[in-house]
Amino acid sequence: MARRFWAARANLRAAALLRFAPRCRSRFIDGGRLGTSTILKTEAEDLTKPTTWTAPTEKPPLVLKADLTTTDERHDLVKLERLEARIKQFKLEQRLAPSWTRQIAGPSYDIKEEFSTEIQDAVNKRERAWRKSRPTEHPLRDAYKGLFEQMVFEASLQEYPPSLPDFRPKIRIVPPVDLPPQYWSSPPFEFTYTNRVVYSDGIVPKQAPGCSCKGNCGSPDNRFKCECRNRQIQASRTRPNGGPRSNHDDFAYDDQERLNSDVLLRQDPIIECNSQCGCGTECQNRVVGLRQGISVDIFYTGLNGWGVRLPERYTNDPINGSYSPQIVRRGELLAIYAGELLRSPDAHARDDLVYCHVKRNYIYDLDSWTTEKIAVAPPDSAHKTVSSAGQRKRKKPRGPSMTPEVDQTAFADDSFTSLYSIDAFSMGNWTRFANHVCEGSNAVPRPVYVDEGDVSRPLWVFFARKDIYPGDEITISYAGEVDPNPADYGLTRAQYIERANRSREEAPPHHRCYCGKRLCRGRMFVVDGEMLWDKLVEDGTAM
Repeated sequence: MARRFWAARANLRAAALLRFAPRCRSRFIDGGRLGTSTILKTEAEDLTKPTTWTAPTEKPPLVLKADLTTTDERHDLVKLERLEARIKQFKLEQRLAPSWTRQIAGPSYDIKEEFSTEIQDAVNKRERAWRKSRPTEHPLRDAYKGLFEQMVFEASLQEYPPSLPDFRPKIRIVPPVDLPPQYWSSPPFEFTYTNRVVYSDGIVPKQAPGCSCKGNCGSPDNRFKCECRNRQIQASRTRPNGGPRSNHDDFAYDDQERLNSDVLLRQDPIIECNSQCGCGTECQNRVVGLRQGISVDIFYTGLNGWGVRLPERYTNDPINGSYSPQIVRRGELLAIYAGELLRSPDAHARDDLVYCHVKRNYIYDLDSWTTEKIAVAPPDSAHKTVSSAGQRKRKKPRGPSMTPEVDQTAFADDSFTSLYSIDAFSMGNWTRFANHVCEGSNAVPRPVYVDEGDVSRPLWVFFARKDIYPGDEITISYAGEVDPNPADYGLTRAQYIERANRSREEAPPHHRCYCGKRLCRGRMFVVDGEMLWDKLVEDGTAM
């Protein structure tokens, strides 16, 4: 199997370099949409002075607090120097470590060195050259499927140990059957594939505390004294400003590495063991931190573009070899929502200045509903944003039972809605292709803490909301986790569908939903301010 992997890699790399030149401005046109591949650029770091990255020695609280002093420190020259020194220490340690042992979240020691864009640049250069020299013709694109799979495979080689090739998730591209060779046989080469969360300039990682256990934290000798378990119990009982928690009194995961049902339902923060812990890889509280994930097919859905599904059986794939179908059970890990971690104002600026023009984005705001100062919204309001004409769209739940009673007057400043956002436009993994459905979604995001000790910077991780079977598309909901119910608005099913169809017609084209569900809302995103559904309830016009 290993020989097949390396032979395929060598053959496809040779084909890519023979066909395409290696430099370009990384632009693409697909179906009339224009986009740019924006790769993070960093100044060269002086890493010649050896320093040591050390964990804090003071005993931290059971429930971590958001580091709300970061913004002030950026305006203090002395503190700014300290922040830069901490970032440099972190980068040095990461640079010296084997690539598959680097922390999942944190600054990159060198974007250009750590993340290759050779294949993307070659494909995009070719596309640009064709548009310039032969504007009325299209190049042959049937090889793009293999090149995209090769791009993913090479990225995976950097993130998983070479001694465990079967541990790497298999990502296969499945274009439409009988596709003409001039059509795209893969998604656009607009991003760098990674399963990590890369911090933007100036964001300092804050090491979380570990436990003193040896072996498996779930063993009888460790379970009741494990510090990480105690932090999980506290997190499952505490929510600032009220609201339900599961009150679960154990690890978030069971011995099958699945989330406890109540933890999953109540959306508790998940506290995992980390690099500071004394336990080993056999610990039941290590799941996301071990970079586990599932294999998927990225396939073309038609009207909804590219999506992802759980693969069925296949054999003799040039890149991925063979795959035996598996059922993903409720509560199992799917993948991290990977990308760039930005301060929310910076993410919203990208949204307003760039993404609103290309009519799509991949930004998730990390609403810090676990912190006292910024807990102005329930966890369901963690939203994926899309902007058009300066108006913010948010992923929110709809329905009368979803908003807890919270004193909003103390938090009138909207800037406290979220501190950080994750943007998967230029860097990310297969989760960026997960499509929205209005009802019956089978994947949900949950906040997971591994090495990051700042509560406002969780890993945003997708888990199975229900059992997922081979061939099932993996879907999420931008409108919360409560399926629509016409009775909530005083409507019959027929009246609801009529209103939803009207909402679809009135929505901007890139907001319209075609999920095909019986109770499709007609649009994917919820606009700040009054929506059709709000008006139905408020003015009594529901028929």
